[in-house]
Amino acid sequence: MSPETTPDFQSQQLAFTARIRDPEGNPIPDGIPARRMAVYEELLFNNTNDQLSSNFPVLREISNEGYWRELVRDFMRKHRSTTPLFTEVGQEFIAYLQQEREPHADD
Repeated sequence: MSPETTPDFQSQQLAFTARIRDPEGNPIPDGIPARRMAVYEELLFNNTNDQLSSNFPVLREISNEGYWRELVRDFMRKHRSTTPLFTEVGQEFIAYLQQEREPHADD
């Protein structure tokens, strides 16, 4: 479906999820108050962060706060999960690290 033929509600959903994954790179969708959008952004980030922190405790422990948060954000921004199961987020993170993440000097 092209953007020209996407129903309005789907366009809104796509804009909403794009904003949640990458708040700095996507505008707040029309009609959504900034405060409400911030709640969703924080909830999804914190849930993903908590899940990854518990799945990868050693990596989390050896990473400083800024590095870890950017790693989680980059995962959210770039990776498109192939499963809807929350219990498989760890496998999705491994796939992201192996196949999508560009090496950084801090790695």
